[in-house]
Amino acid sequence: MINILQYSTLVLLFFGLINSTPIQNSKRNEKPKIKTIKKVEYFVGPDNKILKRKKALSTFKYDIQEFNKQGNISRQGSYDKNGNLKTLYSYIYNNYGDQIELVSMSAKTGIKTYGRSEYVYNKKNRIKVKHHESGNQYKPKKSVSKTEFFYKDGNLIKKVTEEIWLEKKSIATVLFEYNDLNKVDSSIEYINEKHLFKKINYKYDEKGNLEESHGTTYPKGGSPEYIKQYQKYDGKENVIENVYETGNDYYSKELFQYNNAGLKTKYQKYEKDDEIIIDEYYEYKYDKYGNWITLIKKFPSTENVWITEREIKYYK
Repeated sequence: MINILQYSTLVLLFFGLINSTPIQNSKRNEKPKIKTIKKVEYFVGPDNKILKRKKALSTFKYDIQEFNKQGNISRQGSYDKNGNLKTLYSYIYNNYGDQIELVSMSAKTGIKTYGRSEYVYNKKNRIKVKHHESGNQYKPKKSVSKTEFFYKDGNLIKKVTEEIWLEKKSIATVLFEYNDLNKVDSSIEYINEKHLFKKINYKYDEKGNLEESHGTTYPKGGSPEYIKQYQKYDGKENVIENVYETGNDYYSKELFQYNNAGLKTKYQKYEKDDEIIIDEYYEYKYDKYGNWITLIKKFPSTENVWITEREIKYYK
């Protein structure tokens, strides 16, 4: 059972004292590797009381993540407010750091689902073939696939995936072309070798950051669907604006701001006619290694705030 984290930071919250900056010294480059992260999340009102939420949402959210010494997550558990396990995930990796197994288990149903992968590498340690299967105890091989990767001059130029899903077989082929910056200039995907399914063109800024992508999908028996995405960056190459629109008249714009540690401090999302649907602000408190241990999410429309606290343990 998880012990609930202490809420001493709440007293400081409403006095605006928790907008700390991370430790700026040479020790930031000497961070020990994270062993576990215990995380708890909850809503708090202006009277510092933890708020009840709608039935569809939990009052509390608990997670415990465990990491191996290579920095990969090896185990993750989600718990209810009493510390009882809800869902457990476990991960296994090969010597190249590629995930070869993911198993999840629901404590409520007892059902285990899994995904297992096997990789074959070429002489340059690039993935040549990936075999994958997923399912559960009732459908042990719900999906089985084999993906082959083809390279030229060090670049991936073709990817072919043969998949059997619920006894139905399909083949997806993706072709890649590159620009003078050695960035993917376009990709084309075919289903069952004949049906053109998707085309995407990419455009980059002078630093090589993805600036625009223009995609078209071609559903069988339907009209083409258009998707466009635009991004802008700050001087540290953080995305500060993301615009997404489709030929189905959908439009959204996201705006971001960051602190010196590269963490998000403001997030806004707009839809048509500049109608704002999300407006959030973030403040952080850090441990001595510069990793955040408290996140306070504020909303201009209410005095209630969303708190996330992390208890981090490190390898010695």
